[in-house]
Amino acid sequence: MKRKHDLLKEKDNTRDAVAQIAGWCLIVALHQRFGVGKDRINRVAAAASNLEKEVGAIIDEYGRAEAIRKLQRRLDGICATEMRVPLNRNTKSRREVELRGAADQSMTLVWCIFALSVREALGFGPDRLNKLRKETVENYRQVNEMSMGGTQYDRQYAFEKLAHCAEQATGEKINVVQESDDYDKRARLWEQQIDDYIKAGTHKVRAEMKRRDSVNKLATNVLSDAARQQAALKVQQDFFGGGYR
Repeated sequence: MKRKHDLLKEKDNTRDAVAQIAGWCLIVALHQRFGVGKDRINRVAAAASNLEKEVGAIIDEYGRAEAIRKLQRRLDGICATEMRVPLNRNTKSRREVELRGAADQSMTLVWCIFALSVREALGFGPDRLNKLRKETVENYRQVNEMSMGGTQYDRQYAFEKLAHCAEQATGEKINVVQESDDYDKRARLWEQQIDDYIKAGTHKVRAEMKRRDSVNKLATNVLSDAARQQAALKVQQDFFGGGYR
């Protein structure tokens, strides 16, 4: 019974962590790839907040899977209705398969909510929505790659880069998942990067992250002046390679 309880808790933690990362990656894609600024991002966020309330009610009554199906029906014929977490290897055990399923379910739910919200707030059509989906997955993949060194320093660096980019888009501080001290004592259950997120103990705190040159900087309010735009460009170049590909 304890193992089943632990797995259910871990699946919940997986959904929460993946939703955070996916949401940040999508916002960054809107800002860097489509030139969407703070005001329009706030409009998207407001639409998403309203839709989340509707989705929450559906989940409470019918479950998460049914909520996703309802959203997918609304997106059918408009754009892709599924988004999966990009991983670097296949799952190896039943436990990993279940955790992977929870991650993909969460990422699909985030995508459906944001796709409908972006369409409502910004009028994106099929082409731009599908490009947004592709860029979001690519951003997530690059976050994973930056954390593949396996050390806490690598993982913190990846979160710091994502936080900076998200802050440039939103002008707000970002809560970063902080790792628990006993992380390295736990067995790796599945893909390293997802395990990093869910083993963080779900401590959602505002943390000061160290850059590789040991300069302390994290979660500062980002203004839209020239200096801040220059900083945003530098982060974009460091994090995503800069510019359209």
